Amino acid sequence: MSIAEKLTTIAENEQRVYEAGKNIENKRFWHTIQTKLGWVSYVGWVESRRTNYNYAFRQWYTATEINPLYPIEADGVTYMFESCQSITKHPPITFLQALSTYAMFNGCRELKEANGDFRLTGNVGAMFNGCLNITKINKLIIEGVVYWQPNTFGQCKKLVELKVEGAIDTDFYLNDCESLSMASIDGVIGKLSSEYQGYTNTLTLSRVAVNKAYETEPGKNDGEQSDAWYARTTLSPSNWNIALV
Repeated sequence: MSIAEKLTTIAENEQRVYEAGKNIENKRFWHTIQTKLGWVSYVGWVESRRTNYNYAFRQWYTATEINPLYPIEADGVTYMFESCQSITKHPPITFLQALSTYAMFNGCRELKEANGDFRLTGNVGAMFNGCLNITKINKLIIEGVVYWQPNTFGQCKKLVELKVEGAIDTDFYLNDCESLSMASIDGVIGKLSSEYQGYTNTLTLSRVAVNKAYETEPGKNDGEQSDAWYARTTLSPSNWNIALV
């Protein structure tokens, strides 16, 4: 073997050793984040998998992806990814129960999609606030009373697809969602609860979205004047107002 070949072999081996070391350090890093120690009587300290992910990745400003070592099974997700400004996707998440998702993705500017079974209860304010590039949310499952806020979908101007399961029985705000499809708007209206609770609830939609989704001749008329929109709102529950802003 020539000197040049030996030097090439050494360099390749060094790179493999470096990559192996980096991989080990990465596993150690994620293991530390995703495990916890708890005291068990007559046993001592026992390591177990983390389930409370409140604030877990908050303000990881420069992270472009989050690839945990273990599957995420969560019983707490508030502020979980807040201000992860550079991620375009999130890792799979299993909700162990219905949860408050307050500010879960708040400020995730580059996030494109939210995929999974998001089991919701309680306050879901700012869940997707500031997700400027999100186009798809699938799916939000309502379990119990969910309190939507004006900023739950704040600044989600590019959101096209939104899927909701369960009955919507509190005010619902989509006023910033200018790109919602007809299927998504119809789907939300179809989930409005018809159970009268002594007061009238309001679904707030973007006038821009409705006019685009329901227009009969592109560029010729406003969708809110169409027969399709009239039929859709006529069939909505009587205990709901639909407001366009």
